[in-house]
Amino acid sequence: MKALLLRLFAIAASRVVTPLVLLSFLLLYTGTAFVSDEPLSTLMGLMRTTFLLPLLLALIPLNCALRIVIEIRNFRALRQLITARGRENFSQDLFDETVHLPTHTPLAQLQSRLETFGYCTRLSGNSLAAWKGVTLFPAKMLLLAAMFCLFSGILLSTTLRSSHKVAVVEGEPFPLSVKGQDRVERIEFREQPGLFLDKTLSIVVAGADGTRRVFGIYPPSFYREYFVYPRFLGIAPLIRFSAPELPAGFESFFILMLYPVGKEDSAVIPDSSYRIVFSMAEPDDGGDPFRTGRVKLHFRIMKRDVQVAAGNTPMGEEFSADGYRLSFPEFRRVVATDLVRDYGVVLIWAGAVNFCFSLVFWLPVRLFSPRCEMLFMEEGDAVDASSRSEGGRTRHGGVFHEAVDSLASDESDCRIKVPLFRNDLT
Repeated sequence: MKALLLRLFAIAASRVVTPLVLLSFLLLYTGTAFVSDEPLSTLMGLMRTTFLLPLLLALIPLNCALRIVIEIRNFRALRQLITARGRENFSQDLFDETVHLPTHTPLAQLQSRLETFGYCTRLSGNSLAAWKGVTLFPAKMLLLAAMFCLFSGILLSTTLRSSHKVAVVEGEPFPLSVKGQDRVERIEFREQPGLFLDKTLSIVVAGADGTRRVFGIYPPSFYREYFVYPRFLGIAPLIRFSAPELPAGFESFFILMLYPVGKEDSAVIPDSSYRIVFSMAEPDDGGDPFRTGRVKLHFRIMKRDVQVAAGNTPMGEEFSADGYRLSFPEFRRVVATDLVRDYGVVLIWAGAVNFCFSLVFWLPVRLFSPRCEMLFMEEGDAVDASSRSEGGRTRHGGVFHEAVDSLASDESDCRIKVPLFRNDLT
């Protein structure tokens, strides 16, 4: 049973697991593209309706977690070997290559030789350790942590994500607020050049206790376990309408998603055959009507599918012709907003941050100070010489092979052992 568990552990921790899973999803996406116009949406739907795909995707964070355990174990074992502790736990798998050779050169003489090449050394009894450069262990940990967070976040997002499309209206309670205590004080759309956008949108929400919260476009804000994503702009005008068949008239607020200028939306008059099609007219002063509040609406009054009247009317004015009267005494700004409950977003962002830190650490270390570690252990009249490097293999390898040559008394007796399979990331 123990052997079976160790075998399963080795398979789950293999470096080929993540590429194989990603290749499987790529093939599945390609196949879905042949039968669906929206393969990504179809694939996400399959993630929510089947249990095999989430289990397959879960293999990636599991693989990353096991590889983190292996990396920590290998790192600790190497540190013990370098500091002359745990020599009885020596494993060839920790090194890139190991050479067994007879020797007549004292290790103290080899120590002086390695120090001339700039290596730090530690001579302890019958063993000599030498090292140079900065270890990439932190970069590896950050990379594996990034992959774990990223794919764990994707797994949570594709299986547990829920979304609600709502209209946020000035002066109205903010959606999901308890008993309407949090109200939308104002919606602001203004020029504010930034790193990615040259305009900013802000939803200012006033609480019952006098506190204020501002929800912007980026980064997404968090409200009662939901992320707030503003999507589209619009207005909610108070429409007063009367027609020959509606002498009593009609009055109500309508939400019209009309931004940007030229976009159309319509309002259906209840219990009648009338429908009014609206769009924002081009402002005379060239300003942004949503930002300035000087809104002029272009409208077409439709009776069934026949246009009976049309015109342009600014807010606060009235249109009257042929028995039709239409006016907009006031309006409120509106933002169509997605409220998304997504437990994977934080993990995805954490993964992105870890990726950045890993790259920032890895690149200069790999270019300018790659790590190399050598270990020489005497056993009677022979020495086991081992070496591993995390970059600069040609330079470090040359020093190691020169050290081996200086130790060897008969090169024909040297036996080189190179691991065929290693569990680390080097």
